[in-house]
Amino acid sequence: MYRRIVLAYDGSLDGQEALRQATDLACLCDAEVRLLAVVDPSMDFLAAEAASFAIDQEQQSIASVLQSGLAQLRRRGLRAKGEIGFGNPAKEISRFALEFGADLIVVGHREQKSWMRWWNGSVGASVLVHAPCSLLVAVVPNAGHPRSPERCEVESFEKHARKKRSVRSIRHREKDGAA
Repeated sequence: MYRRIVLAYDGSLDGQEALRQATDLACLCDAEVRLLAVVDPSMDFLAAEAASFAIDQEQQSIASVLQSGLAQLRRRGLRAKGEIGFGNPAKEISRFALEFGADLIVVGHREQKSWMRWWNGSVGASVLVHAPCSLLVAVVPNAGHPRSPERCEVESFEKHARKKRSVRSIRHREKDGAA
């Protein structure tokens, strides 16, 4: 199914979920994985006088995060390499996937307020526009989210309880009417 997977990885909670899902999928498909972290040079901190120092520190931090992600993949017996890219994250992810010959890109989903999504944009949505292959957007399970397993269990229980009460109510009315 999937032979070559690109994982856009930043070590965040969302990135960790994307790593978990990509790892599970890669194990099932015996796929080769490339971790890609992207430094966006348009970020405000790069405008500071210490831009080169900030870039060096950012690269060291990202390299450490990539090594951690690669270690997790290799512990599961996967073939994996990491790379740091520079530029617009969505375009860089898509470019890298095309060069690697990926048949799947995996990204994490970061919950943002609507105005922040408007301001920053959505990397996942932008990758979809440029992607040369399929895209998996990994979502962190959250008990408050309508699709989370915990939430579904609660809603299912509540629905079942309402149904039971309504059946009892109908039976009670039938008894009262028959008496």
